Amino acid sequence: MNAGLTTIARTKKAARNTLSSSKMTKNLAHASSAGSLAMQEPRPIRQERARVVVIDDDATIRSLVSLHLVNAGYDVQEAQDAIEGGHAVLRAPPDLIICDVNMPYMNGYEFVAALKADPLTKDIPVAFISTNDDVADHAARLGAVAYLRKPVFADKLLELVALFTAP
Repeated sequence: MNAGLTTIARTKKAARNTLSSSKMTKNLAHASSAGSLAMQEPRPIRQERARVVVIDDDATIRSLVSLHLVNAGYDVQEAQDAIEGGHAVLRAPPDLIICDVNMPYMNGYEFVAALKADPLTKDIPVAFISTNDDVADHAARLGAVAYLRKPVFADKLLELVALFTAP
């Protein structure tokens, strides 16, 4: 296992990793103004229920996002911070991770940088959710597939998740 994900699981520190992609940044900024964004090809359709990990320190947002996803037929694992999220990803790699940016111990950017540094988790698509306006550029550099602005609307959330998973 790469040290990047091990750092998430065992400590509260993470290395920062930036990847440049001006085209992706431009698409991310353009799509985020419409309320949702998807920049990569959807994953192939699967027979079993798709698994989504929702990481947010706000229990209300986390529960609401999970409720929408469970009602739509997804298998959802909740985590209140990046440390718990890292454990969930290590136990059973999900089809998609929905991650807040501002969290205690390790922010969403640090979490995704560590995921992308690990060969076992680098291909798991990650979508950021945040109240911040400046997420799009940084998310694109880290390799995020999408960004949704809080408050997250159910239709946009389900549209995004459907692009990368199949219930």
